Amino acid sequence: GVPEARAEADRAERVLAEKSREYRHVLARGDPGRVEVQRALPPGTVLVSYFHQDEPGRAYVASVLLPGAAPPRIVPLGGATEIDAAVQSWNARVSSDPRLDGAAAGEVAYRAAARRLAERIWDPVAPYLADADRVLVVPEGALHGVSLATLVSARGDYLVDSGLSFHYLTAERDVVGAEEDSPSASGLLAFGDPAHEPGFAPLPGARREV
Repeated sequence: GVPEARAEADRAERVLAEKSREYRHVLARGDPGRVEVQRALPPGTVLVSYFHQDEPGRAYVASVLLPGAAPPRIVPLGGATEIDAAVQSWNARVSSDPRLDGAAAGEVAYRAAARRLAERIWDPVAPYLADADRVLVVPEGALHGVSLATLVSARGDYLVDSGLSFHYLTAERDVVGAEEDSPSASGLLAFGDPAHEPGFAPLPGARREV
């Protein structure tokens, strides 16, 4: 019911405040810290931050920050034991050669692992991303090694085919830094046909390709 949901949201926010170093940093700066980050979000861009609670009651929580002035959406994801196990299962499939069991069987096994992980870390935040075309991701814990684009959505397609682009940050404040510090650039620097040591033939084809 509503009281239980509100209590769970309150508990999740306490997890963020007590256990996440980066979230504590934002809170320490006061509300303007979040406002700066939110103002730096371009239209169509959403910031999804994952937080890991160590003890007690190990769990993961996500924070979804939308452009504009809306407060962050706090999304409990569930126990860390189950999520970490799903990450390990996904990682095992990513690291294995799918040809060992046949390409078709290998993809089936991978899609099953990718779907199980998506159910835990993607499906709960997906409803808040309806108007987004770019997702900025701040991972934590075992999620540092996960590529969201390779997971499988509830519709059965890979997230890379969903129309969303994913970009990873080390902290929420990087959104502001990227806006302030990144100058626009143009042009191309290319290398080819290097000077080899004696005994190695030149690569004129590489020069033409450059």
